[in-house]
Amino acid sequence: MTGARAINALVVSNGRAVEATRALPEEVPVALVYNGTTQAVMMATPCDLIDFGRGFTRTEGWGEIDSVDVVAHPNGFELQMWLPEAQAKTLSLRRRAMAGPVGCGLCGIDSLDQAVRDVAPVTSDLVLSLADVAHARGGLRSGQVLDNKTHAVHGAVFFVPN
Repeated sequence: MTGARAINALVVSNGRAVEATRALPEEVPVALVYNGTTQAVMMATPCDLIDFGRGFTRTEGWGEIDSVDVVAHPNGFELQMWLPEAQAKTLSLRRRAMAGPVGCGLCGIDSLDQAVRDVAPVTSDLVLSLADVAHARGGLRSGQVLDNKTHAVHGAVFFVPN
């Protein structure tokens, strides 16, 4: 799947409305299933789903995934992810009470404390030069294939300097 579909639209060109075709991003329900239990259902573009699952997992503080399978269903996708036993025990601490209507990452949690939980401080001896930052920024656009097509989505990047 490309994550976008073509639609006919009216666009303004040189001060006149003209018919054109433009790409519109798609969103589908994605169930995030850990060790056999659904933790959340979020709306997402149907591309790069494994990256989406890995990012969600890291954000939740559950570490690395042992394995992941993307299973297509008529109404969306299921990310079946398996965590090591040590991380699997922490799943119940952040159990969501409902399927979230949007992909914000907070829908369905059952307390404000879970929404504003403490985040471990980020420490690093990494030093980036101005050239490193310019290189990362320069490569960002080429990596955002769906946004280049639709001009309507956002993305994230993970940069490792040479």
